[in-house]
Amino acid sequence: MTNPKHTCQDCLRTFSYPLSKAGKVVSCPACKTALRLPSLNVGDPAENTPPKTVGEIPAPPPVTQRTKACPFCAEQILLAAVKCKHCGEVVSKSASAQQTNNTSSVLGIMVAITGGLITFGSLFMDTTVQSSLGGRVHNIGLQQQQMMALLLGLAMVGIGIVVALLTKRNAKQFESNALPTAEFDKKASNLYLAKNQKYLIWVLLSQLVVGLMLVVLPQIGGLLALLAVVLQFHFTLRIAQALFPGLVAALVVLASLIPFLGLFAIAFIIGRSMEVLRNDGVEVAFWGVPKHEIHRLENKSSS
Repeated sequence: MTNPKHTCQDCLRTFSYPLSKAGKVVSCPACKTALRLPSLNVGDPAENTPPKTVGEIPAPPPVTQRTKACPFCAEQILLAAVKCKHCGEVVSKSASAQQTNNTSSVLGIMVAITGGLITFGSLFMDTTVQSSLGGRVHNIGLQQQQMMALLLGLAMVGIGIVVALLTKRNAKQFESNALPTAEFDKKASNLYLAKNQKYLIWVLLSQLVVGLMLVVLPQIGGLLALLAVVLQFHFTLRIAQALFPGLVAALVVLASLIPFLGLFAIAFIIGRSMEVLRNDGVEVAFWGVPKHEIHRLENKSSS
């Protein structure tokens, strides 16, 4: 008895298969598409059914061929699904990482453009006032405001350019390391959060020293303050990307740049990252994840 034949509905390639494979799910030898072979009995007339010709319109594949099991709740979802409609978990984090990187790049460009407009506008500020003698003289207070606006605009331009370049250049590396898929059991994700949270806390503590430098050596302190703001923005952005969707991450990062309100935004980001780490069994102290715990995460992530 000859082996039965079956035609793949995707590539219309006809192939033979042994009776032991009847009724089972196999891969098409040509296009590697998963398909279920028909259940045939000996003498079944379906064995002699002629294959479809190229001119015929193939029937749509069964729903089971276009779905997969969610790794969190085991419910069936579409193959292209990024988020499970049953449990709400993100099942394709590479797409989510790409979305957050694109959002961050756009955010960086918007910040740079806004900073450029502020810088350009500050150059045309009128710093003169009417004097009692009838002429106009420069006012020190207005000149200081012009200088502050100029420095703010330049800082925003620098931060925006750095963020746009970093997110574009490190997009693939971020997808593979920062937001791993479910098969990694969040090991690399926890390590990523722990390290960036630690760096952010160090930057915040260093700003106390920078504040003293602004009083003692204003010029050097100003450069250190600008560097601290750039680092704070960088680590805040990385943590926000890993914790929130793209739009929410952008709003939280922007809020962290607003004076006084930024302290609450940064405290919210750090508190949320600590909560996520604790829920995953990671030891977290007041100053962040201890050094020995980071070493443990590194060993688990590399295993």
